[in-house]
Amino acid sequence: MNSKSILITGSTGIIGKSLVLFLKKKKFNLVFSKGSKSKDFLKNLKKDLKSNSIDCLIHLAGKDDYNSNSPQEIKKINLKIDKQLIKVVKKFNIPFVIFSSTNRVYEGSKKKKIINNSLTIPISPYGKSKIKSEKAFSKLNLKLVILRLPSVLSKHSKKGLIYFIYKKMIKNKEVKIFNPNSLFNNVILQNDLNKAIFNLIKQKQNLPRKKIINLAALKPIKFIHLIKFMLRKIKSNSLITVCKNNKISKLYLNKDSRNLFDFKIKSVKNSINSYLNDL
Repeated sequence: MNSKSILITGSTGIIGKSLVLFLKKKKFNLVFSKGSKSKDFLKNLKKDLKSNSIDCLIHLAGKDDYNSNSPQEIKKINLKIDKQLIKVVKKFNIPFVIFSSTNRVYEGSKKKKIINNSLTIPISPYGKSKIKSEKAFSKLNLKLVILRLPSVLSKHSKKGLIYFIYKKMIKNKEVKIFNPNSLFNNVILQNDLNKAIFNLIKQKQNLPRKKIINLAALKPIKFIHLIKFMLRKIKSNSLITVCKNNKISKLYLNKDSRNLFDFKIKSVKNSINSYLNDL
C-alpha cells in the first residue's frame, strides 16, 4: 500500500470508475470527493482529508455537452467546481495535480497539426471553461500536468463521433462524413489513459513544474480508411456519403509521449477495434 493518498474527483463517472479500479489494483490509497457542486463541499472533504496525506489530485469532474443541456450551466458548474478545488489544494498543500482538460481548447485553431504548445482558441462553453481553469491551476505553486483529452473509448462510453457512426452502421443507415482524406487520431482507449495517469504519478519527481500533454492514439489513419474498416468490422451495409465541409480536421501530436510513458499507446485502428469488440 502506498503511504500517501490520491484525491480523485469525478470518480463516479465513466472515466473515473475505470481509473479507480485500475489504481486500486496498483495498491494506492484513494480518497474521493463528494458533492463538488454543493456549498458544503469543503466541509465534507475536510473530514476525508484529515486522516490522509494527499500527494496528488486527479481532477476528472465536470460538465460537458453530453451531460448538460445548457451551455451556461457547463461553464458555471465547471468553474465553480474548480474554484472549490483550488481552495482544497491550497488548504491541504497538495503538491501535484493532474488536470483533465480537453483538446477542444483548440477548436478555433486553423492549424491542421496540433502540438502541446499550439495556440488555444476555444469556442464551446466547455472548451472555454477548461482553458480558464487551466490558467487558474497554473497560477498555483505546485507541479501540474494538464491532459488535453480526445474522445475516451470504453465499453461504457456511449457518446462521441465513433459511437455515433457505430450506431448508424449497426442499423445500416446512411453515414455522412467530412474531410475523408484527412488523418484522424482524436481518440484514446480508456485503458491507455489509465496507464498514462499511472505513469505520471510514478515519475512525478522527474516532471517539469507544468506539463501540457495532448493524449491521442498513435498511427493516425485517413478517416475514409477508418470508416471502411468499421464497415467491414460491423458487417454493415450503410451507404457512405461524403459531404463538403469548411471545417479543418485536426491531428493531435505529442512527440515526447514515448519518453513519458513506459508503454506504447495503441494505434487508431487497434483502439477502434478494441472499442468495437467491447460494445
